[in-house]
Amino acid sequence: MNLGPPAKTMPPVHVDTAATLAEFATTPFVTGHGYMLKHPADLARYAAIIEATKPELIIETGTMAGESAAWFAEQGLDVITVDFRVRLGDRAALRIKYPRLISRIRYISGDSIHPATVAEVAALAVGRRTMVSLDSCHTHAHVAAEIAAYGPMVTPGCYLVVEDGIFAFADDRIWRKHHFGEPALGNPMDAIIQCLDGNPAWARDVDIEAAHRISHHPAGWWVRQP
Repeated sequence: MNLGPPAKTMPPVHVDTAATLAEFATTPFVTGHGYMLKHPADLARYAAIIEATKPELIIETGTMAGESAAWFAEQGLDVITVDFRVRLGDRAALRIKYPRLISRIRYISGDSIHPATVAEVAALAVGRRTMVSLDSCHTHAHVAAEIAAYGPMVTPGCYLVVEDGIFAFADDRIWRKHHFGEPALGNPMDAIIQCLDGNPAWARDVDIEAAHRISHHPAGWWVRQP
């Protein structure tokens, strides 16, 4: 589904987008956690906001190999991680690799925006201080649907992190090289513009964005308001 260009203009960003895109080709985003495509600067941001806001639970869409779920568990959080296909081999490997962490991780297999999946996650999050990280399908429509589904689960004062808005700054050559998907279907920045920018229910944290030069998630750090 092509929603076309967002109605509002691109918000200003506070990171070096060119340097971030250049690092896709040279930096292994692996800080001791197997195959985890998260930049160390973004992990530092996550660590800072977890320390500042003290969530009990993080809901993560996009499990991949499960290494980011293990990283979040290492920060002392319980984790609900959602993917349309939870790979049993990866899950078994994580159980061996992180035996003390695995009890903190709850795997949900299903489409992250299917009503049954959303309802299952919501029931598990009831009464818990919760933050959310969106890192699954990166099309405009899918991310917008995830914001609508999981945004209400974020506890006021905690964060919704919309990952990979950097895709908005990539040309077609970079999209093809890194398998970002189909440019015509839009990207997470389009969903940020549509759903979060100017929405009084959310406050963008420019300071955490600007804390480091590099980020995959420009304009992606949002605090739910009371």
